[in-house]
Amino acid sequence: MAPGAGSNGGGSGGSGGSGGSVTAGAANGGQTGSAGANLGGASSGGSAGSANGGAAAAGASGSAGAPPGACPSGASFCADFEGTGLPQGASFMPSYQASMWSDMLSIDASTAHGGAHSLMVKPTGSDGYSYRVLAVAAPAPSFWVRLWVKSDVDLGQSEHNAFFAASTADGDQNNGELMEVAEQYCQVVMNHKDDVVTSIGGTTACGMGGVSLAKNAWHCVEAFFDGPNGQIQVNADGKPVIDKSGWAKLTYQSFVFGFIEFHGPSRTLWYDDVAVSTQHLACP
Repeated sequence: MAPGAGSNGGGSGGSGGSGGSVTAGAANGGQTGSAGANLGGASSGGSAGSANGGAAAAGASGSAGAPPGACPSGASFCADFEGTGLPQGASFMPSYQASMWSDMLSIDASTAHGGAHSLMVKPTGSDGYSYRVLAVAAPAPSFWVRLWVKSDVDLGQSEHNAFFAASTADGDQNNGELMEVAEQYCQVVMNHKDDVVTSIGGTTACGMGGVSLAKNAWHCVEAFFDGPNGQIQVNADGKPVIDKSGWAKLTYQSFVFGFIEFHGPSRTLWYDDVAVSTQHLACP
């Protein structure tokens, strides 16, 4: 669908259609349970890094050999949002609203995982469709992401909305396909063209298992997008959330993060210390 006239509601276009299949997100035997896990998260972090991804002091080392919040060795993109504008290497999408990015995003001093600032995704104010993300180039068709995310509502609402994704194109809403880390069925899920993989222990009924991330707390999320082999792994706060193999085999070209609202509810989101790499980026 071609974009229409720009407005501060985010890009117009696609919808959260139904009809895709749903599978369980547990691999290697998985696990089940009737009670959904709500991860409380922690809002601690290292000291401030330099602008847009500079080194930070203190903190436990991750798999890529850098403390949390720092720019990991070998990272193709990292941002701590300590600068005054968008981080180097990131583009606002949809592209036709790039000049209006500050209507939908801001560098915010009210909360941060590390340092003094984070990226705030402003609330849409409605439950309609909105696309407001930053896109960065993927370093390879298979890559890792580590980021901290916070929301003023639980991440794990009943309807389909997405937070970050691997894209087969430039990250614009009208180009390519998205492999989304999203929410639906009151839990964190993966969604690809309405084909849904629930979180470990989850079902398609709210309150019957699955993992959500508690509001008003920083959560460390790491994700592995293995396009050629159709494998997806998502961990949050050091615990497995999704482990899916044998899924859609895609050639990823970019990574997007922000908020893709299909149904709402509207919310404020924050991101901090975002890193992308071909190496495993582990949460502390």
